[in-house]
Amino acid sequence: MELFLPLEKQELIIACQRISFVFTSVLNVLSLYCILTKTAANQSGVRAYLLFIQILIVLTSVHNDVLFCSIPAFPAIAGFCLGWLCMIGLPPHSLEGVFIFLMALTCVAIMSCTLYRHQSIIPDTNPLRVSKSPYNISWIAGCGPFYIHRRTTGLLFAIYMSKTYLFIFTAVVLLLFWHMLFVLKNATNQSPSSVNIVRQSLIVLFIQIEVPLIMMMTPGCLLMTSIACECIPCKVTLPAYAALVLHPLSHNIILLTATPGYRRFIFRTL
Repeated sequence: MELFLPLEKQELIIACQRISFVFTSVLNVLSLYCILTKTAANQSGVRAYLLFIQILIVLTSVHNDVLFCSIPAFPAIAGFCLGWLCMIGLPPHSLEGVFIFLMALTCVAIMSCTLYRHQSIIPDTNPLRVSKSPYNISWIAGCGPFYIHRRTTGLLFAIYMSKTYLFIFTAVVLLLFWHMLFVLKNATNQSPSSVNIVRQSLIVLFIQIEVPLIMMMTPGCLLMTSIACECIPCKVTLPAYAALVLHPLSHNIILLTATPGYRRFIFRTL
């Protein structure tokens, strides 16, 4: 199906972007000035978040309206760009990725600001209140270069989002493998021997990548849960961390032993 964006619409989009950039730039300057000088004293904590969000808005505006200047061709996942960076030869895919990253970072900043305000309002006795870490770990300062992260709502939010992503990602991979095996099981246009060969290759691929993924995800989720709830003892988390550190070793062992061609090569070499 042919999809064509008339020249008139292209020019209209470009004109709207340029006009929008002019007005947005004026409002960006005004917003930055107000945030820096007119924010109420009792909102000093929120001001840092508002300033960061506003800086992201400025960067997004400059990138999308001047540097990238994308003309999409929806509903196709395609388009072209006329921005300065496009004209000097930078790849549009990378510029599109920067735009998506800025939008995503803005969403994260807004959520962080909301969580900060939420924690500043609810009482200490509220079950949703994030408590400070009760552990005294000052001794690590004498062991060498060290790192200590504050237990903040933003950090906990990132942990919960990471766990959710890992579960969804793993579930999607499992469903895709299940669907491939299901399609092969009901295939009628291939011989049984061909289906069996493809099925065996899928099983090998599953062992090559999905088993290491589960071996990485399980201790990773356990460690993130430990940080979030502080309810898993160190004698459990340390082995989980060891399993995570040893993941590259286990991944290579599984890859080399599960693949018949690799396994035969190693045995012949030995």
